[in-house]
Amino acid sequence: MTSNRDPDKVDEATKKAYEGHLDDIPGLFSLMEPMPDAINAVHPLAQDYDCYILFSFSHDAPHHSFMKANNLLKTSLEIS
Repeated sequence: MTSNRDPDKVDEATKKAYEGHLDDIPGLFSLMEPMPDAINAVHPLAQDYDCYILFSFSHDAPHHSFMKANNLLKTSLEIS
C-alpha cells in the first residue's frame, strides 16, 4: 500500500527539519489526499450501512485539530 501523503507538497527545508518524524510537520494532515476511489466507495456503502471514519493524531503534534480534520472530511465527502 502506498502512502497518501504527497512528499512534493512539503518543501525540502521542512522535510530536513522534520527528518525522522515527518508526521509532526505542521499542517501535514491537510496535505493528504484520499486513497484512490475511497470517496466513491463511501457513498454506496453509506446507503446501506452506518459508516464511520476513524483517525488519530500524533499526541506530539497539537497543531492537528479535530475541526481541521472534520472540515476536510466534510469537504472530501461532500456532506453537511
